[in-house]
Amino acid sequence: MCGATPNFHEGRFTARGFVAASWLNVFLVIFVFQKWADAALKSSIEEQVGLCLLGLVWTMASILMPNLFGISARDDAIERRNPAARLVLLSSILANGLIYAGGNIGGGPSISNNIFSAALGAILFFSIWFGLEFFGQISVSISEERDFASGIRIAGFFMAIALILARAVAGDWHSVSLTIRDFFHDAWFAFGLFAIAIPVERFARPSAQNPFPNRVSHGLLPAALYVVASVWWLARLGPWEGYAR
Repeated sequence: MCGATPNFHEGRFTARGFVAASWLNVFLVIFVFQKWADAALKSSIEEQVGLCLLGLVWTMASILMPNLFGISARDDAIERRNPAARLVLLSSILANGLIYAGGNIGGGPSISNNIFSAALGAILFFSIWFGLEFFGQISVSISEERDFASGIRIAGFFMAIALILARAVAGDWHSVSLTIRDFFHDAWFAFGLFAIAIPVERFARPSAQNPFPNRVSHGLLPAALYVVASVWWLARLGPWEGYAR
């Protein structure tokens, strides 16, 4: 029984971390409402509350969706105390919070426009995750190998992609076709990072020759490069439409 105590407390700590990240997303959305939402949304407490509650549901999806890709919050992060899985799942929560917040930036005739924009970003985010799993088998590195360098690297990649997609879904609403066109115009750089990430995963993941990859060279360095590349792209795009509002 004594041996089970650390597992219980560490699992509870992990669950609290997920809850804290979820509430951080809510505060981010509230900040966006006050800073960059249109006047109608700023003046409607009911719509703001509704979108915040939807944001919590959105966060739950970002915790559960990784099960489809071989990484489980309950099994890997909590029960098996896998630090690499925790890091990847936390980055998934925060990444989808950024995308959801980005979808609420700008003006539009209906809150359904906000949801549509955010959904575009989330669909592409999880599509890229699926592609990285298919070509790079990241769940093996995370769930089976428990490689923390891979956790750092993939978390950095997810945050970089989220920054791009959050920027791509931000802005004023004009129409479905224009929203989709503008989204892919601003988000295509994410595909470039995805194309780079595939060979990086094949090179940097644990192998018989290198079963314990260095956390700096195989984790922090590529993660930092992903984020720097995404920040460069955001700077190149410049402020979204309606930024000065």
